[in-house]
Amino acid sequence: ALDCDERCAPALVNVGNLFLEAGHFQDAIDYYEAALRIDERNAGAHRNLGIACKRLGRHGEAVRHLRAAVRHEIRAALPFGRRGVR
Repeated sequence: ALDCDERCAPALVNVGNLFLEAGHFQDAIDYYEAALRIDERNAGAHRNLGIACKRLGRHGEAVRHLRAAVRHEIRAALPFGRRGVR
């Protein structure tokens, strides 16, 4: 069994990524959802949750999470764009 700090969203996303790569999509979803309960703006969790949902044929959920990922990635990049960093 994998063990990680259940209060650390990036750690939960990393464990989810291991399950996603292994083809254990529901396990991956469980970890991504746990990460999002901690940090609902975690773009990586939304993106990979969208991928896992798509692989399970849950297309509506996939689209919702992929759109959220894009939205949060854009918001995270805005401060850098305003400074001229690209």
